[in-house]
Amino acid sequence: MNIFSPLFCLPNYTRYVDEFVRWGCSQILDPDSPYIALSCAGGIWITAETEAPEEAISDLAWKKHQMPAWHLITADGQGITLVNIGVGPSNAKTICDHLAVLRPDVWLMIGHCGGLRESQAIGDYVLAHAYLRDDHVLDAVLPPDIPIPSIAEVQRALYDATKMVSGMPGEEVKQRLRTGTGRHHR
Repeated sequence: MNIFSPLFCLPNYTRYVDEFVRWGCSQILDPDSPYIALSCAGGIWITAETEAPEEAISDLAWKKHQMPAWHLITADGQGITLVNIGVGPSNAKTICDHLAVLRPDVWLMIGHCGGLRESQAIGDYVLAHAYLRDDHVLDAVLPPDIPIPSIAEVQRALYDATKMVSGMPGEEVKQRLRTGTGRHHR
């Protein structure tokens, strides 16, 4: 069984993993949810029949592994794969190179905007405004004198999607969404 789904989430903070696992366990128990299992780093398999699933996962075996993965699985293979890539552009580039061959439908990197501020919480949206080239990770494939600017159309599409999916009015979305310009206060 191929448990890698066509939907990838690539965070670099463990708090995103903790939230994904908590949410995934609740989805497996929900009879109206399409999710049937959660394959966890460390070889743990969670289903609706698993007693105390969060306890089974909390042994922290995944911390022994580089870039651990979790797979929230549906019967038709349309689940969500989460890989905690850790910190550093080299890790991000490595995992992206490897996962690209799977041709995911959606690829979402979260937590990669230069760190979190105290005013931010899980659920806030931060859209990187541009990429600073100080790490030299892309120098071999893209000359350093070529900037990687933000793309206004992508930022606008993400803002519109956030507004539509969340149902929040525009002013509330602006309080929860940071595009990398101006100051953000909660």
